[in-house]
Amino acid sequence: MGLITLILNRWISKKKLKARREKGFKVTIKNQHVTPHPSGGWQIKGAGNSRATLKTATQLEAVNRATQIAQNQKSELIIHRKNGQIREKNSYGNDKFPPRG
Repeated sequence: MGLITLILNRWISKKKLKARREKGFKVTIKNQHVTPHPSGGWQIKGAGNSRATLKTATQLEAVNRATQIAQNQKSELIIHRKNGQIREKNSYGNDKFPPRG
């Protein structure tokens, strides 16, 4: 199995997530950040995590994977520039300020 397959297998499916909530388990949903990795390349990190969820060679790869994760978790995706500034934010869940109309 490849690294991406292992990462995908870690994520709880929507049905399992719902079942855990119904049983009273606390399920935390974290915003996903795409940031430069200190050793080169790009990383996906859940908000507050010290370790990267996934490391990729390009920002595009990281954004594509982080989008899938954020959609799965119904959370936000925050994309950073090389200097660490926030470049873009996308909401895939409970948006505090949804667009009109």
